[in-house]
Amino acid sequence: MSKQQTQTLNSLTLALQEDPVWSPSLQDAVSEVRNMRSDFADYINRIIRKRQRHGIVKGAPGTGKSYTIGRMLNEFGLKQGAAIDCGRYDYTIIKGSLTSAMLHAQLYFHRKPGKILILDDCRNAEHDIDCLTALNSAMDTTNSIVTRERMGQMSINGMIIPNEFEFKGSIIIVSNLFGDNARAGGIRATRFSSILSRTQAFTVGNGDRQSLMAQILDLADNENLFPDATPEQLHEVFSWAVARLHKFRDISIRHMLELVDLRTDPELKDWRRLGRRVMLQTTDELE
Repeated sequence: MSKQQTQTLNSLTLALQEDPVWSPSLQDAVSEVRNMRSDFADYINRIIRKRQRHGIVKGAPGTGKSYTIGRMLNEFGLKQGAAIDCGRYDYTIIKGSLTSAMLHAQLYFHRKPGKILILDDCRNAEHDIDCLTALNSAMDTTNSIVTRERMGQMSINGMIIPNEFEFKGSIIIVSNLFGDNARAGGIRATRFSSILSRTQAFTVGNGDRQSLMAQILDLADNENLFPDATPEQLHEVFSWAVARLHKFRDISIRHMLELVDLRTDPELKDWRRLGRRVMLQTTDELE
């Protein structure tokens, strides 16, 4: 973000901070967000420095959880690999679909100290008992033996994956609601409870819309999120969004990126009208 863009958003933040719509004030909300981001950095830093084996990061969608983790790992000079790289690099981020067999293989590839496996919103793994059992075993601080039962031997790219091995790497689980929807008393709830007992989860933000907007404003002040927008366009978009904060269906960094994209699209006749139709709960307001 250019210096001029940052100054524009800072002036917007200052203009809004005493608005009575904010409770607590925007100034307090942004201050808390900045403290949270600092604490989040410390949390991930401890894993990178091997002072903490594993981490669980929870929070509303679009609050910069994955972005912040990736940036910190890169700043420390760690190299990212893909799932097909079989753990040759420092860390791997697995997004979306994840079978129990794939998880077993990735745990094996990242079993050595210093390797980091990041599971980013792998929701099906949170519903699979075998996946939860494997994570529970790998995150055991006293006996981290991962065992794959009832299945034959696996081979990936000519590499034999043993059915049992000791896991000494690190795991970071990134999830919107890790364990929150598990029914009490079931096997899944027991596995979630056991995993959560092995490491303290870090929650990014508290999920209410004012806090989310404070996070977005703070990120906009500190990151190059909107490189193609002019300061005037950013001021327009943020002012429009804040005035309608409680009318949004959802609010996140992604939604603000989409809204800024509407504003900078030269082919649109009325970006506000389209923004109302696709993002707000109601379209009956007058501009």
